[in-house]
Formats: sequence, structure tokens, C-alpha cells
Amino acid sequence: MRSKVLLLAIGLLVADSALASPCKPRSSSIDQDGSILLFNPQTGTSRTRTIILDPDTGRLRDKDTGIQICAYYGSANTIFDPANFAFCQNGNTGPNTAFDYMTCQIVSGKLSCTAPQAACPTDDDGVSLGCTTVDGQLNNEFYYKTQPGLGTYLYISSGSPNGYTPVNVIAQEA
Repeated sequence: MRSKVLLLAIGLLVADSALASPCKPRSSSIDQDGSILLFNPQTGTSRTRTIILDPDTGRLRDKDTGIQICAYYGSANTIFDPANFAFCQNGNTGPNTAFDYMTCQIVSGKLSCTAPQAACPTDDDGVSLGCTTVDGQLNNEFYYKTQPGLGTYLYISSGSPNGYTPVNVIAQEA
């Protein structure tokens, strides 16, 4: 089965809320695995990305680079902290790591994804204590948060994390 080309939050993001126009996502280190995706960047250069949904695996990937999109838990001290959308990191993706795969599909014109709940806490000195994935617990809702001077980040989480705005990601087959 062939991949579906999507125009969505990670390419041309069309979202309900404050992000109601196309966004130009960029990664903090353009085209490198492990980079967090940034939307509406306020500095530097950016380019519009097209994200492809593989219907056989349910995974998202960048059309140009082939790098898959993952949930990144490096900033999640607890399983209740949202995970960033990021390019998966080669050799550091899967359960009990900072990156894990999302499983996605299109439901009624919207992107729907799940990602395991996980956390990568640090001690008081900022030293990593390792990452832990919780079996059977899933993140399944999209949120965004704008960081002044940087841009807007897209997250996947559950519940209603404080300081994050829920958003629907409209998926359009091309």
C-alpha cells in the first residue's frame, strides 16, 4: 500500500485555535534526527515540510529526508508532562528511551495519534536519571505552546496539561 501525503501541523499545519494558518515548521538543527520540530519560528530560516503517513505502520515521516516523527520525552520529568514532536533519533528510539514512535491515522479529516506515556527525569543538577515508559498508558491528544522569541512547539499528551493549549490537527490527503 502506498504512503499518504498529508498537509498538516507538520508541513502545512492547519489547526483550530490560534494556529489557524499554514505554519512553517523547522527543527532546531535542520534535517537532523533527534531535532525538536518548531512551528512559526521567530528567528532563523525555515521551510515548509510535507509529512507522510505510512498506512501500513501508522508512522509519520518527513517526505524529503525520510526521517520519522516521534514523541520526545527529554523535557518530561513525569509521565504527565507533554512530549514534543521531534525527528526520531537513530539508535535512541523505542521504549525506555528519550524518543518513541507514535502510531497515527486519519479520523474524520483529523490526525489522530497515540504515543506511550514516558518520562526522562533529571536530578537537581540536571543529570538524567534515565527514561521510563509506562506499559499500557498512552498519550493521545495534541497541544501547543508558544515560547517567546523561539516559536510554537507541538506536543502529544493526555488530560489537560497546565499552560498548554489543546489543538486539532487537520489532515489533508494530497
